[in-house]
Amino acid sequence: MTEKTYPVPLLLDGGTGSELIRRGLPAGVCTEQWLTEHPQAILDVQGRYFAAGADAVLTPTFHCNSLSLAGYGLADRTESLNGAMAALSRQAAGAAGLVLGDLSPAAVLLEPLGDCTYDRVLDAYGRQVRALSAAGVDGYLIETAMSLAEVRALVLAIRDNEPEIGRKPLFVTVTVGRNGRTQLTGSDALSCLIVLQAMGVTAFGLNCSLGPAELLTQIRRLAPWAEIPLIAKPNAGMPRVEEGRTVYDCGPAEFAGYTEALARSGVEIFGGCCGTEPAHIAALRRALDALDFAALPPVKKEAHRLVLASEKHVFPFDGLPPVTELPCDGTLSDEAEDAPGLIKLRLEDASGLEAFREAAPSLDCPVCLESADPALLERALLLYSGRACTANEGGLSPACLERLSRRYGLALLPGGN
Repeated sequence: MTEKTYPVPLLLDGGTGSELIRRGLPAGVCTEQWLTEHPQAILDVQGRYFAAGADAVLTPTFHCNSLSLAGYGLADRTESLNGAMAALSRQAAGAAGLVLGDLSPAAVLLEPLGDCTYDRVLDAYGRQVRALSAAGVDGYLIETAMSLAEVRALVLAIRDNEPEIGRKPLFVTVTVGRNGRTQLTGSDALSCLIVLQAMGVTAFGLNCSLGPAELLTQIRRLAPWAEIPLIAKPNAGMPRVEEGRTVYDCGPAEFAGYTEALARSGVEIFGGCCGTEPAHIAALRRALDALDFAALPPVKKEAHRLVLASEKHVFPFDGLPPVTELPCDGTLSDEAEDAPGLIKLRLEDASGLEAFREAAPSLDCPVCLESADPALLERALLLYSGRACTANEGGLSPACLERLSRRYGLALLPGGN
């Protein structure tokens, strides 16, 4: 973080929406606009979280991107609203607290599954990031992600629009069900980890949907594969509806009771999501202060020579996998279903890229992309919601390969050029 340390453990805040509702936030309004008229509400909420022991709060900008704001007719206020919300969080944080810019996916379906283009998403979130950067946030959290495709675009938007992203952390949390998959597109939490850590995010984890017990189960599944710190921001138990109200039964003591188990699974960043209150964060603070993180035994890790991923599955290889080369044309989706091992695709022109664009969402297999045209290869990597590899048979320069690796997580096939 700029001019700040990244404490381990790092304690984030708890639920914000539920706390604002208690302070009068009406249903169906734009939260950010309402807060410009009722700033004391968020100052009180975040002040109580800092008093409870939180190290950082999230700017109240969950839906403050132009795609979501357009639903309220407020897209033209993207910059001013983000700046105002960040200023309020900075006021609550004072000199010592940290402020993370909060971004949440707008839950759009990207091409070709939907009609929203990557360029539109990159532009929308670029506007939000530039405003948060100008307001001086200490880092970013992309939270409650429901689609690996969209969260990849958000990571790129932050990278492209935050000049100090190398010094400021970039955290990502996705929200999954008990099956470990997101509700919107079925993205698997483990696939998300493999792809996003290859793209260079600072830490990865889970928030919302699950209580601490269910979230711990998923964290333990991620832990052996994690090369970066993990994040745990669960709900106060599994929600249930009672007389029209959403009720959470996990009290502060029970909530904090999972802290040591989470820490032993590689979690360094803690917090709460829906249903958690300052009392939950205070209990977490006490539990964290009682732990010696430096003395925790290391998590036993998976070790493979190459790890690739589609949106829904992870593919580890210890040697050179069998390779099936397929034509990049209209038959690609059908042929890829039955192809053994790694499928190799050569991108030679715009028609091949279009065929790949149409097939990309259904490619639930390890993918090797080859092209002598760096622009074609880069566009294909943007469109593929997974981690691909290349043998570099197109002879691209080392500098080009390094850039694509940093930006998209592209792996070099063992024995490649």
